[in-house]
Amino acid sequence: VKQNAFEWAEFKGIVVDADIKVGAQKMLLRGTLHKGKIDKNLKVDVTAEISVREDFLYTLGNVKATLKKNSGIKVCIEQSVFEWAELVSVQVLADITLSGKTLKLSGTVEKGRYENDKLSFTGSISVVEDFTVTLGVVKATLKSKSTVKVTIQDSKFIKAELINVGVLAEITIRGKKMIVEGTVKEGSYDGTNLTFEGSLTLKNTFEDSFGNVTGRFMKDASLRVRIENNAFKWAELTGLVIEADITIKSKTLYLAGTLTKGRYEDGKLDF
Repeated sequence: VKQNAFEWAEFKGIVVDADIKVGAQKMLLRGTLHKGKIDKNLKVDVTAEISVREDFLYTLGNVKATLKKNSGIKVCIEQSVFEWAELVSVQVLADITLSGKTLKLSGTVEKGRYENDKLSFTGSISVVEDFTVTLGVVKATLKSKSTVKVTIQDSKFIKAELINVGVLAEITIRGKKMIVEGTVKEGSYDGTNLTFEGSLTLKNTFEDSFGNVTGRFMKDASLRVRIENNAFKWAELTGLVIEADITIKSKTLYLAGTLTKGRYEDGKLDF
């Protein structure tokens, strides 16, 4: 107080409920303000670690995200205007529209920030519903309950790293379909291109002809598959159950068995 007039007040340890306008919406918060200041114009400056007291829904661009109730965030208010919120270990639901399809995710954001009406975060989170997308020669389904590491930058989807993802993939190779299923532990999806590599189970008998050899990869066999930027690159066939018809001087040699080593790449079969 100066010359009988209020100038400012500093405060700490104050328990508050706060309704903060964020864009066109309100974020409802509750917690203890550890340090702050209010001036003679009743403008508030404060930085606080505080909890979301009701789910906060945010939609911008192709990202729809919900910060879940009781999530802890760090908030900065300057001159009574919301500036930014840091997200650390925040529970999030996110719907991301990609190629006309919605990728639904749920989990914990490891690091994030909401500032200037833009949301950025990185988090290892779970796929809530099966997500199917067709890209190039690959039709792939990321299975529900799979784990992906998602990066959102300025409210735009950047990529999903496939950490432990159940995949069902239909791959068109030389006009023929190979259907494989299993768990992928290495890969990425950026909304346009899909790349992954994994040991998968063949869900159909796949047949192709290579010069004088016709090979059939038998259903339920295991093979390691590489997809790169929506294109089939190769399949390693070690341990694969195969049938092969080999034409030698107008005669056909019929073979069947398990490969100790093999590779299928660029329309060529080696074993």
